[in-house]
Amino acid sequence: CYLLRASQDLAETAITFGTAAVVSQPMLHPSQCWALRRGQPLQSALRLMADSYPLGIVRDWLGKVSAAVERGEDWCAALHKVRLIDRTDLVVLKAAEGAGNLPWALEEMAESLLRREIYRWQAWYNILSPAAVLLLAGCVGYICVALFLPLVDMIKEDLVAERVAIET
Repeated sequence: CYLLRASQDLAETAITFGTAAVVSQPMLHPSQCWALRRGQPLQSALRLMADSYPLGIVRDWLGKVSAAVERGEDWCAALHKVRLIDRTDLVVLKAAEGAGNLPWALEEMAESLLRREIYRWQAWYNILSPAAVLLLAGCVGYICVALFLPLVDMIKEDLVAERVAIET
């Protein structure tokens, strides 16, 4: 068992039970804690994720997948059924399972999804940051105009007063 630090950047070994199926470092980054790599059966890995995933909706989806696998359904089909993976991912995972490199395929798929998510956030950032700069520039422009208009009014009043003084 690992304890996650308060900073959530490292997991430290707290307790070990029996002999580990895979030898691990005493400290791991949370993204390196893969149940399959540690020799856990897929069903227990799914149950663990269903019980502890941070987002409630994903916990619900994983709970449905775990229940489906417990009923004997194919795990890939169950993931596809709740739309956690698409048809292409389903085919890739089935092929990887048949080839015996499922942990590697899952890791690659997770990294690919992370890269796509980062790309999406960068695209939104590239769209929203100029909009934010323009909004801020509009606010600054409004303040400048608001500060300058009274000065223009004072100059106009002074010119009108000067004209009146000259005419009289």
